[in-house]
Amino acid sequence: MNTTVRTAARSSFEMLQEKLRHTVETGGPALVDPHMDGVERLDQKLRTLDSLCRETFQETLSDAYALIAGKLEAGEALTPGEHKAVELLFTGEATYYLKTENNFHDWIAELNRLLDEMAALEADGLDNLAELMHLQALCRDAMHVTPEVIYYLRERQRVEQFRASLEGDISREGGRLLARMIRDLMASPHR
Repeated sequence: MNTTVRTAARSSFEMLQEKLRHTVETGGPALVDPHMDGVERLDQKLRTLDSLCRETFQETLSDAYALIAGKLEAGEALTPGEHKAVELLFTGEATYYLKTENNFHDWIAELNRLLDEMAALEADGLDNLAELMHLQALCRDAMHVTPEVIYYLRERQRVEQFRASLEGDISREGGRLLARMIRDLMASPHR
């Protein structure tokens, strides 16, 4: 990595550090006594921070990915470190999400609890509006949990499938395709 890139990357990391500080400072008070406007401000800060992470990633590693894409286009084999770098580009955020997410088992337990309540309602038979509203509330509660479970499972599947696709040697045509995908991802504002 040349000095200009290092300087630019350092500057990006400094900006990222500043945005991180602002996000943490916003988040603490917003969650002490949660109200819509405070949590919405926190959400916006988190979205900005996420975007800045993507931009910093792309800026920091653009030269390295350009070299990797060149090797793939030329039909050259990648080193194990380059393989890991490609994996990081395509599934890095998913891999780190899977490592840090610790609510998956809680979500499954909550869905089981809600389904047990639904089963009890079904066993007793639905015959009044109170039970109908209870069932609807259980459905809505479950519908807030299922997207989290689905997202987790999709990310896990994406990581597993990508790793499987990179096992063994990459064909010349596969290398060209992968190089094009790398260049497209690095150029995209929405990696």
